[in-house]
Amino acid sequence: MAKCKEIKKHIDGRIKIYECDIHSIIPGQSAHLKYVWQRTTTYTDGPVSLPASDIHTDAFYWTNNNYLIYRLYSQSSELYGHRFDVCENVQITDSEVKWDDLILDFWVDPNNNIYILDQEELEAFKLDN
Repeated sequence: MAKCKEIKKHIDGRIKIYECDIHSIIPGQSAHLKYVWQRTTTYTDGPVSLPASDIHTDAFYWTNNNYLIYRLYSQSSELYGHRFDVCENVQITDSEVKWDDLILDFWVDPNNNIYILDQEELEAFKLDN
């Protein structure tokens, strides 16, 4: 499967790069990437708790939206939930998806409960700037 880099720029300037598999890309418009997040410890973010295991991710990006969507599931396809990241400046080429993270995220669990993530981080950023 062809590879693509997801390049996430945090609002504080930090950059994270993930090597993903390409499911589909339309340069300048949209992308569907796949990524396996290898976790050796439990991941917790507010009400979200993911086990120490390989977390499979389908990621969807659009250049004309200020959000992106991650679908997270187990190797056996058990749905953990969906994370919606608030973002801007999404750029899509044949080999890269770049975007600016605006901190705030939303989590929708398999029972359709919705949680707001990173509110404290957003408030701390607003106080510092």
